[in-house]
Amino acid sequence: MKNYPWVIKENKSGRARASDPERPRFMIDYNRKRAYAQSSTPQNSEISRQIISLLKQNADLVIKFDSSLPDLPEKQREGIVLNFIEGLKLSGLEYRYRRYPGPGSANLWSQLFSFRKDELRHEISVYVPDQAWRQNDPFLSPLAYGVFYYVCNHPGQSAALLDGLVDGQITGKVRFDLFKLIIFDWTKFGQMGLFTDALTLKDLRTLLEII
Repeated sequence: MKNYPWVIKENKSGRARASDPERPRFMIDYNRKRAYAQSSTPQNSEISRQIISLLKQNADLVIKFDSSLPDLPEKQREGIVLNFIEGLKLSGLEYRYRRYPGPGSANLWSQLFSFRKDELRHEISVYVPDQAWRQNDPFLSPLAYGVFYYVCNHPGQSAALLDGLVDGQITGKVRFDLFKLIIFDWTKFGQMGLFTDALTLKDLRTLLEII
């Protein structure tokens, strides 16, 4: 593949390794401003979707959106959440929604990006079968303020996976038994963090068609 605007590297600093479920083991940079001339610049969201599609292959996804990410305008937060839920209702996709005060289940990744700790949080988790992802519905386009993508090891476990993520049973290393790859994507900055204990840098470069 030639001239594709993404670079992947292994995060070798600190405790970022396969055995650490709280720090991304790999990082992808797809900042469009550094990759293209401004006259022919694709949107970060377009590049993000290409990357997600390559990484997931034919697998199903669970997408998790957390409103407490930084830079999400407080006055727009509820509207963004409600619009997303309306899209889910129209799509017929299975999802879970909860809102609550306080920090919730903070982790080192959230701390790196300064998740708000004292405001009402909205969390939405939605199960997206491969076929639904390929339909490219506009409401499934990457959100600028950050989304987690959980790439499923096996299809057809939507209720169990959604419930487990909501009630906190799927945490730490347990996640890697159910998901072969977890992606945190922040399209505003054109960066992704990849969590996995199954895929190597070589595996990921192959999936991304980096020669």
